[in-house]
Amino acid sequence: MSNFENYAPAETVRIEFEDYAGNPTGEWLNVRRIDSQEVVQAYLEYNRAVAEGADQEKLGTNLLCIMIESWSFDDALSTESVQRFATVFPAVVDQIITAAQTKANFVAKK
Repeated sequence: MSNFENYAPAETVRIEFEDYAGNPTGEWLNVRRIDSQEVVQAYLEYNRAVAEGADQEKLGTNLLCIMIESWSFDDALSTESVQRFATVFPAVVDQIITAAQTKANFVAKK
C-alpha cells in the first residue's frame, strides 16, 4: 500500500539530453518549479519591468536563467550563456518551461 508520506516535494527536475538517435549525451539541466520562490520573484520583476517599457527579450532571458538551477555545461550559468543556449536550442527552451510548469515533475520518493 502506498502512503503519501513516502513522498516529498522536489525543488528541481532534471532534463537529460539525448542525441538524434536517442542516446544519452551526459549533458543535463536542473529546472526549478514555476512556483519556486526564485522563479516567482523573477517573474514579478519581469512583469514590473515590462510595464515600465523594458526590453522583453532580455528580461525573458533573465527569467529563463532563474528557471535553470544548474547545468552540466562547461560555460558558467549566466544570462549571456543562457541567451546563447536559447539561440542554438530554441526547442529546449519550450521543454524547460513545460518541465517547470508540470507539477507532477516535482514529487520525489523519500
